[in-house]
Amino acid sequence: MLLAVAVTAFTFTSCNDDNDGDKKFSELQGSYELATVDKDNGGSTVNKLSLTITPTWVDAEKLPTVDISAMMGYPAGSMVIGLKDMTDMVEPLLANFVKKALVGLNLNQDGTLGATYHEFISQGNLGADFMAPKFAEAVSVFPGENDPLPADALQYYTKDHKIYFGVSKAFLNTIDESLCAMIDGMLAEDKTLPIVSTDKLFALPLRYTEADGVLKVYLDRATLVPFASLLPLLGELDLGIDLEDIVTKLIANTSELEIAIYLKRTL
Repeated sequence: MLLAVAVTAFTFTSCNDDNDGDKKFSELQGSYELATVDKDNGGSTVNKLSLTITPTWVDAEKLPTVDISAMMGYPAGSMVIGLKDMTDMVEPLLANFVKKALVGLNLNQDGTLGATYHEFISQGNLGADFMAPKFAEAVSVFPGENDPLPADALQYYTKDHKIYFGVSKAFLNTIDESLCAMIDGMLAEDKTLPIVSTDKLFALPLRYTEADGVLKVYLDRATLVPFASLLPLLGELDLGIDLEDIVTKLIANTSELEIAIYLKRTL
């Protein structure tokens, strides 16, 4: 769910120029598949996950509650749980979603992104989609022959131990030529958003580390917090849950936070 905040903020970014950030080649270029790491759930078992959510609570004994009723397919108010219980529950569910969806990721030599994946099949019910998501058996490829996105629409580069995932401005201009002007007005009101804008794309920086053949790419709390100003926009999305309330409480009750995905090279 927290990734939705970053995705939403990622869409509302600037079209100013900054040529210094426009780098195409990276030490990370190559082909990847999901890796798993051991995550102790505090009980008698250890989960093997490809995606983890790791909060450092300000006070784990005084955490607020959140209503996840709609997310689970129940009437509002019928399933209210503690914030820690929610993150403990959501983590393996999101990890399972990623595991079933993503087959491989390509960080190409020219700075473009490619992927192989299973298409998500909506069941028309948020609870079912979240708890037991369904995907097509066939493996899809991006970019594909009939893909609506051009091959250079999604790009990446690395700089200062961060990986920047970007969207081509040329592609955005094909959607709406006035989009950049509208975004500029929004960003003028909030200059804290950690978005890098180049002459060709705008990009969201994520941190990464490599150890024992595993690449960890993660969103940290410092990057997430500035996006709080965009949380009201999430109220316009028909998600069936109050994502603004959940994310606001998560930010307010953590001193550190990492949402990480783990990959290993195949080429």
